[in-house]
Amino acid sequence: MTTVKIFETPLQTAKQLARDLATYIRRTIGQKQIFSIALSGSRTPEILFEVLVKDYADVLQNPKLHFFWVDERCVPWESDQSNYGEACRFIFNKLAINESRLHPMFRGKDPETSAKDYEIELNSLLKLKYARPVFDVILMGVGDDGHTASIFHNQMHLIDHKHHVATAKHPTSGQDRITLTGKVLNNALMTVYFIIGKQKAGIIKRVANEDYTLPATHIQGSKQVYWYADKDAASELSE
Repeated sequence: MTTVKIFETPLQTAKQLARDLATYIRRTIGQKQIFSIALSGSRTPEILFEVLVKDYADVLQNPKLHFFWVDERCVPWESDQSNYGEACRFIFNKLAINESRLHPMFRGKDPETSAKDYEIELNSLLKLKYARPVFDVILMGVGDDGHTASIFHNQMHLIDHKHHVATAKHPTSGQDRITLTGKVLNNALMTVYFIIGKQKAGIIKRVANEDYTLPATHIQGSKQVYWYADKDAASELSE
């Protein structure tokens, strides 16, 4: 079941999501050897990262909390297009997070090798259900075209892909990507979409109306699915 939470501004949306996420981690992390959270990239999560660092540094610094990625661009970490690099600049460098708790997808190898290595890493570190890794939380976004992770409209085979991690290409630029695939994304205990901006309103309406031509519509299968949206992003949703 999907729960939609709507707030006035992007900052209010980020603050409530950060608060709820911190509460959930604090409540459940003691029961686990590893609490796994998979992060998304692009510019949208930056405001959330800033709130987490400012208000919930103690949660992020818990040694049981491990950080993974939903997808990644095959670029050097120094690039401003690197999801891992951006998270380092916004979170990990500021809090001196030990690298042993960071699990970047791309480490300079070719995309296929990187994807295979990441699948092995996930299988060795995380609990498995249905022979697939189980993340405690995945933080997702939605592109203006309805893609999520690096599952684009012309690569829908990645939703039911046999591997947990696969390569992808951006449909316009041809940029190499690595992504978690649909069966793993839908295997998480909790999925949280963070969605802000008027430009997302039409896409969010289509996902809510179960338009399965959009990749994001297929990634709603976790036990708990939450959409945190600002008023602009949710402006075309019905009551």
